[in-house]
Amino acid sequence: MDYYINPLDEVGSSVIIVLDGVDEAFEEDRREFLRLASDFVHHPISSRTKAVLLGRPEIYDDLVEALDLPISTIHVNANKNIEDITTYVQKGIRKSRSISRVPKPQRLSIEKTLIDKAQGMFLWADLMLTELNRRTRASTMVESLHKAPKGLDAMLKHVLETFSSRLNEEEAADLNIILGWVACSDRPLSLAVLGQILAVELQTNDEKLGLEDALRIQYASLFVLNREDGLTTADLISGERNAFAQPQDDGSVDNSDSSSEQEQEFNSDTYRTKVVFCHASIRDYLRNPSYGKVAAGDESTPVGVDIVQMSVKALNVCLSEIANGNGSFPPSSLRVFALRDWVSHLNHVCKYLDKIDQQQKQETIVLLCRILRYPNLEEMFHTGAAPYHVILFINRQTIDLIVSLLADQECVNTIDDIETREWIRVCIQEPAQLLVPLGHEVASRWLIDSWDPEFCMVAVWAIVILLNGDNPLYLQAHPTASVDTVLEVARWAQFEETARWNHHVGACLSELGHDDTAIQYLNTALALEPIWGAKGDLGKVYGRQGRLNDSLQLLIECEVQYTQLLADHEDENKTQDLSKLRNNLGLLHIQLGDYSNAIHWFMASIELWDYVHINEAVSLALRVLVVSQYPQYERIMHVLKKVDRSVWHFDFESRTCLFYLLQQHFEHYAGWDTWFPFIVAVSAKRCNNLHWLEGMYQGAIAERNMQLASIDDICFMESLAHLYDRFLVEEKKAIQIWKGIVAQHRVPDSLRYKAFCRARNRAVAAYAYRLLTNSLRQTGDSQALIVQELEKICDNEIQSFSTGTDLFDGQPGIYMGVWHKLNGREQEARDYFRPYVIQTVIFGNGESGTYFMNDARRILGHHLAMIGDDEDAITVLQHVHSPFTTRDGTAASAEERMASPWPLVVGYVWYCHICVRSWGNFVNCNICRRCNVDICEECLNSLKTGGGQSHACDGSHEWLNIPPPPGVPGTYQLSRDGQELSVGEYMAAIGRSWL
Repeated sequence: MDYYINPLDEVGSSVIIVLDGVDEAFEEDRREFLRLASDFVHHPISSRTKAVLLGRPEIYDDLVEALDLPISTIHVNANKNIEDITTYVQKGIRKSRSISRVPKPQRLSIEKTLIDKAQGMFLWADLMLTELNRRTRASTMVESLHKAPKGLDAMLKHVLETFSSRLNEEEAADLNIILGWVACSDRPLSLAVLGQILAVELQTNDEKLGLEDALRIQYASLFVLNREDGLTTADLISGERNAFAQPQDDGSVDNSDSSSEQEQEFNSDTYRTKVVFCHASIRDYLRNPSYGKVAAGDESTPVGVDIVQMSVKALNVCLSEIANGNGSFPPSSLRVFALRDWVSHLNHVCKYLDKIDQQQKQETIVLLCRILRYPNLEEMFHTGAAPYHVILFINRQTIDLIVSLLADQECVNTIDDIETREWIRVCIQEPAQLLVPLGHEVASRWLIDSWDPEFCMVAVWAIVILLNGDNPLYLQAHPTASVDTVLEVARWAQFEETARWNHHVGACLSELGHDDTAIQYLNTALALEPIWGAKGDLGKVYGRQGRLNDSLQLLIECEVQYTQLLADHEDENKTQDLSKLRNNLGLLHIQLGDYSNAIHWFMASIELWDYVHINEAVSLALRVLVVSQYPQYERIMHVLKKVDRSVWHFDFESRTCLFYLLQQHFEHYAGWDTWFPFIVAVSAKRCNNLHWLEGMYQGAIAERNMQLASIDDICFMESLAHLYDRFLVEEKKAIQIWKGIVAQHRVPDSLRYKAFCRARNRAVAAYAYRLLTNSLRQTGDSQALIVQELEKICDNEIQSFSTGTDLFDGQPGIYMGVWHKLNGREQEARDYFRPYVIQTVIFGNGESGTYFMNDARRILGHHLAMIGDDEDAITVLQHVHSPFTTRDGTAASAEERMASPWPLVVGYVWYCHICVRSWGNFVNCNICRRCNVDICEECLNSLKTGGGQSHACDGSHEWLNIPPPPGVPGTYQLSRDGQELSVGEYMAAIGRSWL
């Protein structure tokens, strides 16, 4: 999308995006889509993009309102749809084991009747095919067809009546609950949430057996289950349960209830498998208050949804989960759902206020009063130290919904508690008073306890805005509050301005970047009472201001006091505070250039074994040991084996500390920064411990027994493949793993989708590079086969970017470009580099203010170096540097920092793929034109003379050396094609040259 909406004027091509099922989207998703569509349509830059939306006409008014312009419309009726319906019915008959066995004349008659009666409605045809599949005789099929109801609503009623006739009382009760909750919810429900809902509604302590099997088989005509890997029921039945397994032949599956299907057990991840209706029409039918439950006869249990009663019941279940929380951790899936969705359920209830049973309404009012009058954030919101859920529902719309419910005076008068009735009266007169108790509770957590100061301040700020008569919706975007705003909000609760009050106000001001005022309040706190936390926060502010020695003195005083306190009273929270403090001391010593003391503090932090901060301590310790004058790989291995011996217990698993460290790095490192697993491998090689590392990776994978490989599995496998490929020289094992990862799939809304894409893209890029290398060793047909596989992979990846930031995660397409360049086909090479270059130009344009600017420029520079555009590559990479203002422990001018290679432990912009040392600018970096790695001068000289490390590059390759810039980047004009350009103009010119 950025390619077609960008400041590059000469882009002349266009794109048409086809979006199907907009009408079937959940309301929240559709609102978000329409908001984005409006931004897109009214974008100030002329667009070459057009969109075609497919859906039912019900969404037309919403579109016109959101886009504020008329929409060209093509109405599709049954006559226009006849060919598609015919194809759909014919395919369904071929797949059906029952209908396909009917003699041809009768089968053709069934086909024609289905097509005629469908009247252009796919869902009607699908439901009728399901009905016919249950028949075992041609005569009964024909009879069912002739009795088939006309119209979609009549067909859905018929389907519910069929279930009513077939299900026993227990099964019907389960189905009604599931139908009701899926109909009422504005987002998909997970299997785990549905299971817990059934237990709550039916007041049982056990889960429903075979819930997934029933939804996939028995109720397949109503529901679809969406897994993270995208596998359907048909895929699972045909054996494609695990993408790491060998692919099996597809088997056609019909809708009948065969015994083989009934015996099928799916065992999907209940927390990540979502349940939705087969079609939005089912949800619309069940949400219609004019309909309700239907029964096949007097002896049958009614099946369906009374939407009014169900809406209130769903809301009350959510409110009960919040009000009656038991403080368990982690919270149940149902409680998480309730916290997130209770407002949307309240919105549904308020549509039917005049139809709600008074007893149910009273229950709702009492629960709301309990939650809002006596808020306990730990019990009711389970927010830890940052009240995200609180901020999200503090707005005028939510208050208006609650007040509309409380306004039923007759119902309120039936409440026994006089104080509750009086509180309701006050809130009806001044609605914002509803949230005053909550505001005091959050303010207390901020100013008296030690919860996240910025988030607490924003939550209280939202309530203050409401009390002033405004709507605080814009606060959800986290705008920066002024000093005056912070002080006004802090004083609103009218707490005594004690040392703790001043400390926490100062901490909030510090987080918001108001350093000078923060120092005033932190010093006031210390003048009232020597609070250690205030000293630590003041030290951090001094550090940001460059007062490193003042910061060091305060942090050391703090560390001594914390250590003594911990020795006297062991406290998990104090352990976390001390671990974080020691990490900050280590970072401060890095800034001062004192690596010896930095290592001391990081190791002291590790000794506390605090699971929150040990990851940072180990990572920083390793960085310092690498950047030392002589990299200390033995000490690195000592640290790694130390944390590998410590066993931790989380989520019913026992794992070593090293496992969790790697797991966190897989989740959080930037796509290009795979430094941690790489330094582990390099250190293991230098110390002859590669097989220890191999065993650690294998154990991490082998001990996990899941049908759907977790993201951690995939990341560990990708690291193991890298170990086999670059260090252990076991190419076949690496390729086998890469192919398994490439075969994995996740849907975009799956958990940790971007982490999955990063790991998969790295695997694809590594496999592509290996194919390139192997192709250069072969000739004739052998070479042609390898190049064919390389081309297939590269073409597929270029055509199917998984996320908007794929260019940061490994770019497999470039290796086909390298192949063409090595064979003298410059234009073909540029064709493979072009999609990546265009995308990085857009991301790397500093004038667009993009978050990924530095990373994009780094990647762009490497691509230009590989394609042979040396002048542009050098210019771009000279503008990539660390924002730090110190060098070797002292303040340094920009000229000093940029004139020569700048070794840096944190905030670096590249690291050597051989020795793993890191730098803050690209001066004297050598970029391999073939394998896309960075190598320092010392390692390159060793590599060229035959003594280098083969795990990163090869002595026969070519490199581009990046010289020092002619001045401080950004202060001098750039020249291209005889024109003087700014950095933004230069980037745009590169983009135009690639169109």
